[in-house]
Amino acid sequence: MRRAVLFDLDGTLIDSAALHADAFSRAVSLWWGPCEVPTRTDLTTQQKMELIGLPGVLRDDAQRTTRQVTMELIPKLVHPDERLNAEIADLRRDFSIGVVTNARRAPAVAMLRAMGLWAGLNVLVTSEDGKHKPAPDLYLVAMRFVLATSVAVEDSDTGVEAAEGAGLRCLKVRGPQDITAKLVRDFCGHG
Repeated sequence: MRRAVLFDLDGTLIDSAALHADAFSRAVSLWWGPCEVPTRTDLTTQQKMELIGLPGVLRDDAQRTTRQVTMELIPKLVHPDERLNAEIADLRRDFSIGVVTNARRAPAVAMLRAMGLWAGLNVLVTSEDGKHKPAPDLYLVAMRFVLATSVAVEDSDTGVEAAEGAGLRCLKVRGPQDITAKLVRDFCGHG
């Protein structure tokens, strides 16, 4: 049976902290004024709004604006990482490739397209498909689609908790710079 590697997106396949911080800062400043922006990639926009104390009545509008600004920034700030793309292409020879992310579908697809990784994916599972990580739901959905023994690759403790909660072995990386086909194959015992 073909195995699957399920990658997290933000922080794992792409260092997107600056993009999300910029989008969040621009959007919130329109609704509330300048603020200190949390840069943790494991926080949802809603959680960041709670951390900075944004009043509840402003959150829906600020979240909508954050999504719009994110979509505007993606083509300007996200570009292919040729080294990473070559490593993922190498993995495709032996594994189905999926992405499991707390991001919404539209920005996830836009990022993956801008990165040059969209065409080779076997599955994309986003926050619109289940409860956010650290709940295991998104990984459980992905496993139904790939119908294969899977491993996860994550950068955050929240992601690791979600993957392990779904019964997956999880390789924790610091970011895209750590991902190599050899590392993943060795972790899978497929080297």
